[in-house]
Amino acid sequence: ATLGLRGCDMKGEIVIRGRKVRRFSVQVNIYATKQSFAADCPALRLASHGKTERAARRALSSVIEVFLEECLEMGTIDRVLADRGWRKRPDRPTTIQTTEAHWIPPKVLSRQISIPAAA
Repeated sequence: ATLGLRGCDMKGEIVIRGRKVRRFSVQVNIYATKQSFAADCPALRLASHGKTERAARRALSSVIEVFLEECLEMGTIDRVLADRGWRKRPDRPTTIQTTEAHWIPPKVLSRQISIPAAA
């Protein structure tokens, strides 16, 4: 049974000018385990880990940078971001004069479920 369903707009943005990422800001979740920390970015479907929270954040930041750079190099950035639910900001159209694209992240739905215990 679903106990709750809420939608929230993820904060963040990816700004691409030409074939370079000019800026990115994304929501990240950090999870503490017994011996390390895990970090994930739901909007890009990427994750990493580290021995400390700071190390996990830095590792995920590096993963995101490499991911975006590779997508740009391969010419697949528009398709990859669109497939992950990102959309170009309509108030920032890309034109011949301005090759800057502003991408905003998808809406994320969180669900909390209840699973009955076996008798």
